Amino acid sequence: MKTVRLTLEEDLVRAVDRAARGLKTTRSGFTRRALRDALARLAVARLEDQHRRGDVRWYRFPQPDKRCPVLVLTREDGMSHSYAVNCDHLQTVVQARVGSLITTLSAERMVEVARAVSFALRISPTAPARRRVARRAWGGT
Repeated sequence: MKTVRLTLEEDLVRAVDRAARGLKTTRSGFTRRALRDALARLAVARLEDQHRRGDVRWYRFPQPDKRCPVLVLTREDGMSHSYAVNCDHLQTVVQARVGSLITTLSAERMVEVARAVSFALRISPTAPARRRVARRAWGGT
């Protein structure tokens, strides 16, 4: 490890000390954890910036070892060929396997994709989410 001097505002140091006590760790331990968490969030943000909603990119699936185009649905023209998006088979994929950009879908096409995904998942894109109330099963007499 290396010792590093930082200049921080007093109220920030007090807040860090309170948080560290609450987590039963030291100021240094808390700061190391906070810095690691911040670096991890930064790495995720960089990946998210690379893969925007509507991007069609190559993806290498492990089973079967096959490269296929995938549509990024988590982030925002024109394609040289007509393609179909199968919204009945949706899956989460590993970002590290997402490859080069093929194209990006237009906003109008993404509206169509949103409708298809909503249909496949049996959800209404305009209806508010309803809370399901679990019924308690009572046993015995």
